[in-house]
Amino acid sequence: MATVNATNLITNGGFETNTSGWTWQNAAWSRVALPGALPTGNPGSYCAQAPTANMNFSGATMSAEVSSAIPVTSGRKYYIRAYVRTNNTNVNAVQFMNGGSALTGISSVSISSNVWTTLEYIWTSNLSSITPRINFTGSNGNNGKLLFIDNIMILDLTAIYGVSKEPDLTILRTDIAANGMFWEGVKSITIPDELAITTTTIQPYYITRNKPYSSIAIQATGGTPPYSWITAIGNYGLDINSITGVISGITTNSDGVISFSVTVRDSVNRTTSKQFSLSVGTEPSISTASPLTEGVLGKSYSQSLSATGTLPITWSVYSGTLPNGLSLTGSVISGTAQTIQQSTFTIRAVNNWGVHDKQFTLNVRDLDIFAWLRGERIGRCWMNGEEIREIFLKGERIYRKK
Repeated sequence: MATVNATNLITNGGFETNTSGWTWQNAAWSRVALPGALPTGNPGSYCAQAPTANMNFSGATMSAEVSSAIPVTSGRKYYIRAYVRTNNTNVNAVQFMNGGSALTGISSVSISSNVWTTLEYIWTSNLSSITPRINFTGSNGNNGKLLFIDNIMILDLTAIYGVSKEPDLTILRTDIAANGMFWEGVKSITIPDELAITTTTIQPYYITRNKPYSSIAIQATGGTPPYSWITAIGNYGLDINSITGVISGITTNSDGVISFSVTVRDSVNRTTSKQFSLSVGTEPSISTASPLTEGVLGKSYSQSLSATGTLPITWSVYSGTLPNGLSLTGSVISGTAQTIQQSTFTIRAVNNWGVHDKQFTLNVRDLDIFAWLRGERIGRCWMNGEEIREIFLKGERIYRKK
């Protein structure tokens, strides 16, 4: 909650000091007891004005006007409120005015006899000062002392809430009710902190196509909890839980970034919205078959691995080991095998949308060895079931790979 000063620009709007600060048109007025409770439920035992002389409404008007003009600022928003009543069936309308002129956007309202009527507006000023006047109009008739006004307020909403943060009437009524409905002069009031969505990025940000998705709950602060959540994300196969703020569903959308707006609403209908995005992609799937191409001892080796899925894909040896002398760089197993062996290992392919592990076997066999001297075979022997031809020259054994 925030604590701010709120000034009622109307002096003696509750008539606690009788008629001070007011000018009465066409009749004298005095402070009297209220006829019944105000719409707020306040007791009707004080703070009222009624004419002391009979009023003859012959197409005429009767009004109460503030004696001195009140400074206002053009472009600011103001809250204007007054309670009015008549027991005269010949009075049929009342209007909050600027002296004898209408205020932009504020017209007269109908008034019924024996019923309190609330004049309540949010007015955007186009003036530098106003002279508030409550103006009653009626038809022919003479029924006596039957006009009442009370608890008149003008508040500078822009000063209280900030530029472009002024609430609507529904929200404002709640805030004012929490601070006593009416006051004279300056009052330190508490208002909810500004409603804001605090989540910066929905997590997980990456959403796998054709797979169930559930986000961490979106968070908000300020306003008056509890909150409810709204979004127009349904065309992507997703929706938001109106209570928890969790986005879930299954999207079949093509790979790419989807953008949408999320709105939070508090218990008195304050709202704020924020733009979010999610990245849709496809998880990897390794397509290379096992076993891999056979390697030969001491011979250069290269084997590319392939996978479907949204790029980029990162490759790693998840478990087991590659044959001695070989390594995985990117999606290629390469090197020179140093050991005759058969290796079993698991390759992992990872992107932002998923993981795929696949087991492979890679066999490294011995060399085929031939030795030649001027095209003449000198001798031969066998090793590991394979014929090895060898020659001897000056006591040195010479081999040549097949």
